[in-house]
Amino acid sequence: MPMAPQRSAADPMPTSIAPMLAQLANTLPTDDLSYGYEFKWDGFRAVAFIDAGRLRVLSRSGQDYTSRLPTLGGLGGATGSLRRLVLDGELVALVEGGRIDFQELQNFLGPAGLRTGEPSEGLIAYLIFDLLYEEDRSLINSPYEQRRQRLEALGLNGPAWWVPPSYRGGGAEVQVESRRLGYEGVVAKRLDSLYRPGQRSRDWLKVKNARSQEFIVVGWLPGEGTRAGRIGALLLAVYDRSPAEARESRQPQQLIYAGRVGTGFTRRTLDDLARRLAPLHVDASPLGDGTAPIGAIFVQPEIACEVAFWEWTRSGEIRHPSFKGFRDDKSLIEIVRETPAVR
Repeated sequence: MPMAPQRSAADPMPTSIAPMLAQLANTLPTDDLSYGYEFKWDGFRAVAFIDAGRLRVLSRSGQDYTSRLPTLGGLGGATGSLRRLVLDGELVALVEGGRIDFQELQNFLGPAGLRTGEPSEGLIAYLIFDLLYEEDRSLINSPYEQRRQRLEALGLNGPAWWVPPSYRGGGAEVQVESRRLGYEGVVAKRLDSLYRPGQRSRDWLKVKNARSQEFIVVGWLPGEGTRAGRIGALLLAVYDRSPAEARESRQPQQLIYAGRVGTGFTRRTLDDLARRLAPLHVDASPLGDGTAPIGAIFVQPEIACEVAFWEWTRSGEIRHPSFKGFRDDKSLIEIVRETPAVR
């Protein structure tokens, strides 16, 4: 009697996955039909692990957000007969009118343990855009198009979680709609791209409607006028090279000055900044290039923030910046000046 074909061994379910990252680009790809287009959400990246109904949500840097996300409690039981899934997506704060409010999200999640329960307004939602593991199979080596098809077939549509659309081709129309709706931009993902954990790949391109990126806070300047006695502006920096470039060159990373930001703060944010920066005070500048404004008060480089701006100057500083919020979900050693991909 012929032997029945043996089933291949199951893939172990991962306990953590570093999300794949998109490369910044100035324009949409020209080979339009080779890409799937998604809206770019203004939130915190998060990977969700579901095992026999139990949900665990990790940030990009590995922080466990689960206990602070009561609105996602039902996601673990929303997978039908499937017992184990790993999902990739974005946590966003939806406020009045369906608007996405990044500052409300960072006010709620903020530093570890700062807020629990419900946000002061709106809803914390999880927008799911990728499927990395299903039941007993890893999907990271499956093409994006196949992963999306399987994700959409799951029917994950709840009060605080859902799968936003992905459009094959038509990138220009998606970009116009993202601007109309006030979204951050568009992400173009090659239909045949594999999922590369922890890597920033040109297989995924992010085209923003306005420039923004993460910076490291290295100090502050005292305020004047109505800001007297408070923080007037934050001093910002980025690393001169990525960790991979540092290993390849055998040169250590150094912080370089990137300018200052003094707008976009709420009174609450200023109070939070004062509380967080006070214990980080240092006498010596943490900047490797020695550049800093006169009167600067330096701090240990332990806090990241998101800043919108118009452009980079030739001297390497940002113009017309505006503070958007803290980025407690980011690994500081990854923060370098973002350079658009050359296509």
